Amino acid sequence: MSVTSHLEEDGSITMSLKDIDIVENADSIEGVTDLIADSLIDYAQEYMDSFSKYYNSANRKAHLPFVLKVIAQPDCEAVKALIHYA
Repeated sequence: MSVTSHLEEDGSITMSLKDIDIVENADSIEGVTDLIADSLIDYAQEYMDSFSKYYNSANRKAHLPFVLKVIAQPDCEAVKALIHYA
């Protein structure tokens, strides 16, 4: 999963996923990566909990491969390993 990051004027880092609309901000790259991974896990769980709603939504159907990658991971550290910095 590719992400872009931006150094803000206040020194914090904003990171966004290219394939899923998730954006987080934190004081460090480690902190923002943790937040992105947590958000990915939450989103994947929500997607699977309401599968028919998300899968049948035109703007979210394409998220399924990413969701499956996330839920296949044993823990948050493995989810973080999926993140590739662009």
